[in-house]
Amino acid sequence: MINVLVVEDEPPIQRMICKTISEMDREFSVRYTAFNGIQAQRILEAEEVDVVFTDIMMIEGDGITLLQYLHEYRPEIQTVVLSGYDKFEYAKQAYKNGVTDYLLKPRIRQN
Repeated sequence: MINVLVVEDEPPIQRMICKTISEMDREFSVRYTAFNGIQAQRILEAEEVDVVFTDIMMIEGDGITLLQYLHEYRPEIQTVVLSGYDKFEYAKQAYKNGVTDYLLKPRIRQN
């Protein structure tokens, strides 16, 4: 079983990501969720995690800081960024810190 941590500050999006991961592959088990990088770091210090899916922009403890922590202290963990920001600088920082992939969230049109 592959233990997954999902880090996303918007509850509806977090639920959707967790559901999508669980439905895509039964080997992936979303065991942990966090609403920011600070909560995620606490989980990572206490639990066994194989893969982290994280947002970049969060109110407390942004994704880049979390990626820096993972790169330095937990480099064995695979990381995937799920972001609504296509800013090159974010992707550059993510890859500099060992991210496996940088995926853009689909934009939802509001009427």
